[in-house]
Amino acid sequence: MSTFSGINAAVTALRAHRSAMDVIGQNVANVNTPGYTRQRAELEMLNAPGGSGMLTGNPVTGGGVRVAEITRAFDAVQSQRVNVQTGDHALQQQRADTLSGLESLTQEPSDAGLATQLNKMWAAFADAATKVGSTNADAAARQSVLGAAQNVVTTLHAAWNTINDQWSTMRTQVSADVDEVNTLAGSVATLNEQIQKAVTTGGAANELKDRRDQLVTRIVELTGATTQAAANGQTDLYLGGGLLVQGNLTTKLTVSQTPTSMTDVLKGQAAGATPAEVANGTIVVKLGDNTVTPFSGKITGELEALRTTLPGASAKYDAVAQSLATQVNALQTATTAVDGNGVTPPKKLFSGDVPAGTFTAQSITIDTSFTSKDLALGSVGKGVKDGSNAAAIAAVGTSATSPDSVWASYVSKLGADSASAVARTTSAQAVLTASIADQQGAAGVSLDEESADLIAAQRAYQGAARVLTAVDEMLDTLINKTGLVGR
Repeated sequence: MSTFSGINAAVTALRAHRSAMDVIGQNVANVNTPGYTRQRAELEMLNAPGGSGMLTGNPVTGGGVRVAEITRAFDAVQSQRVNVQTGDHALQQQRADTLSGLESLTQEPSDAGLATQLNKMWAAFADAATKVGSTNADAAARQSVLGAAQNVVTTLHAAWNTINDQWSTMRTQVSADVDEVNTLAGSVATLNEQIQKAVTTGGAANELKDRRDQLVTRIVELTGATTQAAANGQTDLYLGGGLLVQGNLTTKLTVSQTPTSMTDVLKGQAAGATPAEVANGTIVVKLGDNTVTPFSGKITGELEALRTTLPGASAKYDAVAQSLATQVNALQTATTAVDGNGVTPPKKLFSGDVPAGTFTAQSITIDTSFTSKDLALGSVGKGVKDGSNAAAIAAVGTSATSPDSVWASYVSKLGADSASAVARTTSAQAVLTASIADQQGAAGVSLDEESADLIAAQRAYQGAARVLTAVDEMLDTLINKTGLVGR
């Protein structure tokens, strides 16, 4: 009875299509699982057995069917494209977030903005120029000048503190992101090892690969790392030309401990720091012992902000403070007329940093010993009601080199840069979304397709079962009824 090859064909069909239905069930069960890649049972026909005995020389049917392998609907090229665009979008998003935060900080145009505070100060000087020597109005006008000047100083201080806080927060975030990368890289290496063992022993590795690919995508989002397929289903990760993950091995990513403040960065830049000069204010990321420069990813955007964007914004506020204090102090001390009387030496309105004459948004202040009577509003010899010096100070606001123009130039450029960054982020998001949609179209689970495949597998299973039933009936006839005819 061994020559009834139909039994074997039917049994292999039952096994194969049952496995196919199991795979379809797995797909349906994970239709909403993030990162799951659709699987397929790849069927393979079995060769016909060699003819022997009484069937020698007669046509012999095939040996049935088997599941050759269970594959993932994974496209390496598409996956690489998504990873590249994920890293680029993360970089653009970080840039846009940083610039948008700085743009919001300016509060322009609004009553709380620095431009409004400067205008109020110039207006206060102009008003004081018309009220010098007035019995009822002079003191109030002078106090208004001091109050408006103090508001400008307070606005500069607040802006600097906010930028400094942003820098410190981002500095902490970079360290946290680097730690996350190291943790993820360790997990990828572990999964690589498990996948290798599964592949070499003929086990299932599809779910392991899905989990590994999700971790890889997150690493790419943080660092812009590139991937390369390795033997036995493993994936290697490269960062800045160095190996972050190779098989089951990893290289530790670190970030330099210095600088620890934005002030250190600004001092380093003033000293002519280069990217390699950590001690002079540049934050460096290393892979093992080698300095690496990622090309995309969130960490790259954070490093840009820490190295240039935030210190650059702080420097613009410093430039406003320097221009304001230098020009106002020069006019304040150019005359010795205070309350119509000669005073030697006249006091400077604004105090600053060391060395003398250096002013920053952080250091500019009005000395507590400076009173409204110390304001030099007129010129010697022109009488107690002369306000020519106050008028000259008020005119600073309309000059080509005024702190107002420095501020307006910064705000204008910041707005343009922020809008451009948002546009690039939007574009990168659109490209990434389209690529993910293409990837999901090929790798995602479609319930309609799975239903159709399930019906086909079910019908094939039922057909194989019917074949087996038919063979069983044939055998029953041969065994139990042969020779009974005519009795």
